[in-house]
Amino acid sequence: ARALWQKCLGCPRVICMALAYRRVEKERAGLPEEELWTVRAEAAEALPGDIHYIYDKWFSKVVVGKSPKPELAEEMLKLASLMPYRFKPGWLAKAIRIVKSEVDEGDIGRVLKDLEFGDFFIRDAEGRLDFAPGYQVLKAWIREELLTGDDRAKKHAILANAFWALREAALAREGKVGDTILKAIVTHAVGHLREAERAGLEADEEVLRRGLRAGRSLSAFYYRSGDAGPCVEVALMAREIAEALGEHLAELKLIERAARYADQVGLPTEGPGGLRELVGRAEELTRLVRPGKADEALYHYCYAARFLAHRLGGPEGLRLLERLEDEFTERIRIDWLRLDARSALLDVRAKLLLRMGRLKDAEDALKEHKGLVEELRAGGHLKEDGYHDRMAAIERDLGELCARRGREEDLREAIEHFRAFGDHARAAGREDGVALARMNEAICLLALGKDVPRALGLLEEASEVLERHGHVRAVCRVHRLSCLGHIMSGPGHDDEALGEATKALELALGRLRGMPFELADSYLVMALACLVARRAPEQVLKAVSELAPPSPPGVPGWLHVAVTLSEEAEKIFESMRDANRHIARLVKMVGLLEMGLMGLASFDGLLGAVREAEEAHSRLGHRRARLLGECLGYLEERGRADEEFLRRYLARVLV
Repeated sequence: ARALWQKCLGCPRVICMALAYRRVEKERAGLPEEELWTVRAEAAEALPGDIHYIYDKWFSKVVVGKSPKPELAEEMLKLASLMPYRFKPGWLAKAIRIVKSEVDEGDIGRVLKDLEFGDFFIRDAEGRLDFAPGYQVLKAWIREELLTGDDRAKKHAILANAFWALREAALAREGKVGDTILKAIVTHAVGHLREAERAGLEADEEVLRRGLRAGRSLSAFYYRSGDAGPCVEVALMAREIAEALGEHLAELKLIERAARYADQVGLPTEGPGGLRELVGRAEELTRLVRPGKADEALYHYCYAARFLAHRLGGPEGLRLLERLEDEFTERIRIDWLRLDARSALLDVRAKLLLRMGRLKDAEDALKEHKGLVEELRAGGHLKEDGYHDRMAAIERDLGELCARRGREEDLREAIEHFRAFGDHARAAGREDGVALARMNEAICLLALGKDVPRALGLLEEASEVLERHGHVRAVCRVHRLSCLGHIMSGPGHDDEALGEATKALELALGRLRGMPFELADSYLVMALACLVARRAPEQVLKAVSELAPPSPPGVPGWLHVAVTLSEEAEKIFESMRDANRHIARLVKMVGLLEMGLMGLASFDGLLGAVREAEEAHSRLGHRRARLLGECLGYLEERGRADEEFLRRYLARVLV
């Protein structure tokens, strides 16, 4: 046992693999039954102390060695290891016939069944196969260790060509192709490109062109249907292929598609593959396209770069918009394309001005934008769905403008604009737009503090659609808003509030980790949920223990969480020079008062923090100024920050 332990480096899995392949060798040698299960010291000593040797032996003797067609089983497993999805048996069979054209179809079916009955493959309810959960390690080992880079490049090409053949057959049979087939083509084409580059090989141009064609088609479909996550994923894969082929205009269009949904999927601003790098590459491409395509390239670059301007916000975002207007749109010679590009830039300008509290300037930009949209429609340059798409954006921004002003009558007017936003989105066939309109209507209802059950219902409807379309950032916000709605609903809803806050925080720390605002806002909502419920989820307690020193003696964990998270939110907002830092400080002071740390916070200090926050948001023309005024009135009248203050007043400030 000691020898076996040492030879297998103490790994139980490797020990089992060594025993399994030795048992097969004994079976083939015709040894008696009792000997098959006996482990002898000399046999253990004879094992080389090399895990890779044991893996290879186990694979050849146990995994494929028992198959009636070992070579066929091995080829199947190698191809399947490169498939990052569940596959139909027919898909693998098509790839096998490219490699081994002489193989009988019946043999393919029998070997597949053997692998399934041996528990290496598992079949789902739709009849698709994948490596069984216990053999995902085998899948990774085959892909990363057994196959060389050269092998992987060649087999990705085989799979891309197999799926291309399936595409051709589907078109001939039904006149259409499923998105799974197209995604597999682009996945394996980019896999072929990457592995060929690593191995120092020349990629197969035909495979790349097939991948680019599939990627352009599929990303365009996702782009039109509002499926943010799949659109960005496919567009970025296809962009790599376009760059390798020198297809500059195609690459630029793919960057635009990825930039369009960068916020929704949490694509970071900085770093490799970040939004700034992508837009920088798009600008470079405007200089590389051939002269006859210059107008089209400038147009698509303006569309891509406006999303970076929106992400940057503030003066920096406005400066980028001015540069785009002066240096790029003015160079577009086709009149309607130039008008369309200007319309796109005005859309973002209005949003940035709105965010900066320059409401009159934002309103003027929206009016100009609307005029350009009507001009484009009248000139026959906008189809009806395109017109409704633009009008949906304008109604959404008008609703946001009214909601910013924040009086009750303004919020009621905002609801009407958001409903018009939903109507236009529906007319444009944008299910995700309808969901966003419902989310915005819910925001107004929560800010009013009225009809909270309706607001929660709207958020629940929106969440399902936004999740399906991959709008990760909006889903995170829906969870935060739902948390606040449950807080307003009373003590009986605290479990739901904590659950929604946890979901938001998980997204902010995971898929949205490149977006600090989402993290800070999620920290803040979780802090308030803990203050109200007077408890914290276990996973949040654990996360905070890694983020900050232990709580002081006598301070409950939930209170330590609330203060720590609000303090972290304050730091993030401070680094962004965002007015929400005042709100975070306010929540933190409520927690410090609860702790009884009078040296760090006092009730007068809390009143001062509310006044400071009110002034900051008043300068921005934000509805929070009015809500903070109500907070101040309540605190001055009651003389304490009690549960009613948290549920009825402070929760609305965080909406």
